[in-house]
Amino acid sequence: MIFALILFGCADDGTQCHKLATTPKHYEARVLCEADAEMALQSDIALSADYPTVEARCQPIGANVALSSGEPREDQPVASLRLASFQSGQPGQPRPR
Repeated sequence: MIFALILFGCADDGTQCHKLATTPKHYEARVLCEADAEMALQSDIALSADYPTVEARCQPIGANVALSSGEPREDQPVASLRLASFQSGQPGQPRPR
């Protein structure tokens, strides 16, 4: 079975997640996919995501898996990164990177 490492940007509570615009990396085994999860969370895409939490998930690729849907499956995150949020007194201010 082939697995894909996919990054998702999620709300604080993890209920609303959206696939980040990346090309998933493919692996021959889940353990290899999981080994790269922390590195994927340190990528520019993950660190610049406009979500409070970014999750890395290893998902099997098969006939029933739609990688382009943006909807995460029930698979648990292999790793997650909570991005620091910045609250200024000015509404609409972007958070610092």
